[in-house]
Amino acid sequence: MKYLKTYDKLFEASQKLTQRLTQDQLDYLGIHTEEEADGGSWKINPSTGLIDIEGDFSVSFGNAIDLFDIKFGTITGNFRCGRNKITTLEGGPTKVGKSFTCEFNYLTSLVGAPEEVKENFLCTHNRLDTLEGAPMLVGGEFICDFFECPEGEWSMAWAAENIDKYPILETIADLKTLQDMINKNPSKMVIELKSSWNKLKKNPKYKSLKFPDRFKKDITLTSDLADLGL
Repeated sequence: MKYLKTYDKLFEASQKLTQRLTQDQLDYLGIHTEEEADGGSWKINPSTGLIDIEGDFSVSFGNAIDLFDIKFGTITGNFRCGRNKITTLEGGPTKVGKSFTCEFNYLTSLVGAPEEVKENFLCTHNRLDTLEGAPMLVGGEFICDFFECPEGEWSMAWAAENIDKYPILETIADLKTLQDMINKNPSKMVIELKSSWNKLKKNPKYKSLKFPDRFKKDITLTSDLADLGL
């Protein structure tokens, strides 16, 4: 009975959230998940209030200027919003199970882009002057107008290593940003930076970058092992 009551509460919450969507928004979701994406479906996640999609979402090749004031959550398939007139990704999905494409728009930043994309991330032919908001994890290639990051290599470590080659990377991998990430989660950053730590410390831009005392031995050891291919 306890589980039934919990389910009833979640269902009721989902119904209330659905009622907040306008008819135009409901039509928009129906068209771009069901008809254009080969049978996808959407639902409101009652625990987050975000729109989750099973399958693909596609709103490419139109005149859209934004994501219709809808806030997306998890997409199991592809999320395509390329070749429009979109100026912001605000409300975009947090996680995408396949590819995310937003090419040929009017974006000046990637704020609102997914935190995680399992396959490719494509944002070419925009007006980007910063990569702020870029995904933290991309399983496939990261392709923009400034560079193509090889499949599976996109990370803050890759960005820091290539900052001299691609100056726009400094908008997301500057000293302050990396230091803040280390301070917030040093154990995670030991793993993230293990293959590039020795190289980073030789770059004047990152000379003052440091880990808390209790992690200094860990980052030194793991980076040395990475240099040996271990």
